[in-house]
Amino acid sequence: MALPSLMAALLASAQTPASYAELVDWYELGPGRHALVTFGASGGLRLFDFVAPSFDVLTPDGPEGSAFRWQPQHGGPARRLAFERDAAGAVTGFAWTGDGEGHARREGEHGYGQAEVRFRSGDVELCATLLLPRGGGRHPAAVLLQGSGDSDRDNVWAFSIGNALALAGVAVLVPDKRGCGQSRGDWKAVGFDALAEDALAGAALLGARAEVDPARVGFVGLSQGGWVAPLAASRAARAAFAVSVSGAAVPVREQVLHELEQTIRAGGGDDEAVAIARELMEMALAFGTTGVGWDDYLAGVEAAPPALAGAFPKDRDDWRWAWYARVLDFDPLPLWKGLGAPGLIVYGAEDEHDNVPVRESVARLDALRAAGKNALEVRVYEGSGHALDDPATHWVRDDFMAELARWIAATPAR
Repeated sequence: MALPSLMAALLASAQTPASYAELVDWYELGPGRHALVTFGASGGLRLFDFVAPSFDVLTPDGPEGSAFRWQPQHGGPARRLAFERDAAGAVTGFAWTGDGEGHARREGEHGYGQAEVRFRSGDVELCATLLLPRGGGRHPAAVLLQGSGDSDRDNVWAFSIGNALALAGVAVLVPDKRGCGQSRGDWKAVGFDALAEDALAGAALLGARAEVDPARVGFVGLSQGGWVAPLAASRAARAAFAVSVSGAAVPVREQVLHELEQTIRAGGGDDEAVAIARELMEMALAFGTTGVGWDDYLAGVEAAPPALAGAFPKDRDDWRWAWYARVLDFDPLPLWKGLGAPGLIVYGAEDEHDNVPVRESVARLDALRAAGKNALEVRVYEGSGHALDDPATHWVRDDFMAELARWIAATPAR
């Protein structure tokens, strides 16, 4: 079983200072321009400027809870940011100097509230940021499920979608994936079953909140999380919905080979390079699932052009072998077919040339719908890729996020 890397272990041991909770809120940078100070995954703070847009890092630069170094996400000079308080000690805003200077006023009634929460999935402690819409009443809620690899609350794609949903009245749990940020455990040592259990633990936390309608809690999976979403929903008797954003509707093996081919072609590789890469990957997947054929696989990697060989593990103890064995035969289609709650699957058409076999995924999902799976909806956004980016702004497209919020709001209670 693979151990977490040293960096992952250090990040998972970080704790958010209790004093930071009073700094987390909305601030008005200028007339009508609001920015969000939120919890960072590694125990610090982040500042999300949705106009720029930029997800910036705030690191302590003085007494705790007072001054910070404000580093823009996209580079450039850092600023010094100091929070301001009234006579009673309540935070009223912040001022910044350095790359220009200015003042931001705290807007405690804008947008949504936030809380950092910790909860357990089996014997693993997980950490997340909870986004809670303002106002009374109980709200629908969604657990965001992160994509492949290391991913946490600092994932700008995930947080952008969570922000849009919360502004539209949906409570959202934005977690650190197990083994990432402040969540314990190790995603490399588990398969999708454990990630689904993490999602269910998040749903239980949401359902227990007074601000949330427990009959309207569901899952929104991003990329690989789009495989986990229907799996979690199939195990939750009261899951209100399952959403997959850029999650393939084909088995993992097919998706891996499709993505490999697109990567080779995007790098200028011809049909011969694609054929070599696919043969190596087939050998790798065969060894990962059976433990047989190591010598032939290693000989193939060593004989391959360096540009291809570098993409394949050469260590027999690499964590990926055990991980392949856990997930390679996973097929989401039967889960969508048997789903008892409404389902929504969303793609960017251009993702066909990047991560996901969009056309084949849509064809298989359409076949389910034609066979009577009426509670399943499929949408494809032209001109967008894996991140559902707007071709004009290269940010997550507003029409997709608005439609996602409307779709969740319209799903019935379970």
